Amino acid sequence: MLDQQPVSVETPIQPTKNLDAYKALLEVDAHERNFKKRSGYTGAYVASVLIPPIGIYYCVKYLFFSDGTSEDIKAGVISLALTLASLILTIWLSASMFKQLLPGDSSGSIDSLKNLTSPDSQKEIMKLYQ
Repeated sequence: MLDQQPVSVETPIQPTKNLDAYKALLEVDAHERNFKKRSGYTGAYVASVLIPPIGIYYCVKYLFFSDGTSEDIKAGVISLALTLASLILTIWLSASMFKQLLPGDSSGSIDSLKNLTSPDSQKEIMKLYQ
């Protein structure tokens, strides 16, 4: 027969419980979740400024449908403030633009229209187009 060595059955290796490593993993996980939340807040802020009505959605989402942490409440209030500021700025800029487009004195605009429709002006415009 072949020379066989006795097989020894070892006891299975028991894993050591390392509480420090477990705490470190929990801390890394918490930081990762916090980072993802903050990036979500940044997206909400950008959307609130660029597309103001969407900021109301984020305000409602963070104030009423989140965990209720102080960071969520703060993000909801900031989204609402940015939305309102953006709306006010947009309305103000639109109003000032329309004031520039629409003449304040209609008699001046009628005179300039008469000048453009006169035959001499039309001849000059035709020369420019040629």
